[in-house]
Amino acid sequence: MSPSVLYDGWPLVRQPLGPAAVHLSALLAVHPVGVDALLALPEEPPDWLSTQVVSHVLPLADSPASRLRWEQRLLPALGEEVGADCIHMTSMGAPFFSRLPVLVSPTGYGTQEEPSGLRARLLQSIGAGGAARASAWLWPSDLPAPQPAPVNQVSLSPLVHPVFFQAAGGRIPAELQASGLPETYILYHGPGSFSAMRFVLEAWSWAALPLGGGLPLLLLGLTDAVRQQLKDFLAGSDLEKTVIALGDCSPGHLPWIYQHCEAYFHPASVSPWGDAVRQALACGKPVVAAASPGMDALVGSAAYLAPGDDRRALGAALLSVIVETSLGEELANKARQRAEEWSGNEFVRELGDFYLRLASG
Repeated sequence: MSPSVLYDGWPLVRQPLGPAAVHLSALLAVHPVGVDALLALPEEPPDWLSTQVVSHVLPLADSPASRLRWEQRLLPALGEEVGADCIHMTSMGAPFFSRLPVLVSPTGYGTQEEPSGLRARLLQSIGAGGAARASAWLWPSDLPAPQPAPVNQVSLSPLVHPVFFQAAGGRIPAELQASGLPETYILYHGPGSFSAMRFVLEAWSWAALPLGGGLPLLLLGLTDAVRQQLKDFLAGSDLEKTVIALGDCSPGHLPWIYQHCEAYFHPASVSPWGDAVRQALACGKPVVAAASPGMDALVGSAAYLAPGDDRRALGAALLSVIVETSLGEELANKARQRAEEWSGNEFVRELGDFYLRLASG
């Protein structure tokens, strides 16, 4: 009998462009043969989700209280009901009590603002406690171990969704054209809090003004609330016409957006899984990012790194990559070479072996 894994599908419908959803999409796309994939969703599956995945829908509103109930009660109960061998989470939270083994593939940039409201704080604290108690903390083998290192850490080869390695040519999709996607742009798809955006814009200002507004910065994956905050913040400023916060779009269009940018800008930290920098490198794009031990390990020499706390240096690095054509081309070539190591074949084998060992006790 094939082992079965129940995946937490909450991010797929609540934050479909976030790293947890991107990583879960990649897991489902390369799922090991011989292991059954089951997906728990708080609403009906979206049109873009593969119909080959067996979905179990437990309708629930989008709120911290609902998420807390979903994570701590409904997922463990559903896992037992459908006979799953384990539950696989791709967020930083996990059930605190579960009769089934729980695996965590942590995603996120570690820069979330302090949640407001009792339910949101409970969700964060209890979820973090559950993740610490998980049967396995899955970690990319090319990144420095988190400190302190979890005793249940399991190292796996890196993973990037295979669609980012495939050419996405042709004309701009109608949905993206209607959403206001420009023909040329620099892409940012990282932490989406307003405080994170202010830092990004302060760094961007050192490149935007010399570029003269001809190459805007495209911000991807922001909530409606943050987009409105940015609109108010930028109103009347010199940067107002150099920044585009793209609205909702289908996750299926992510590869097209990445592959048609001029460069990828990431003045932020690394997400262990579902990281945007890996996706940009897989698309062969010049990357400018904030230096850190994790980023250094991830990119090697395939990106232009600047001190993570130096806004001017980050903006100047981005300007150099855009203006100096030979530098941009060199980084693009190195990006493709670096990403060849992340084809996913090793990851699939390792994950499949781990699922089988877990199911056999």
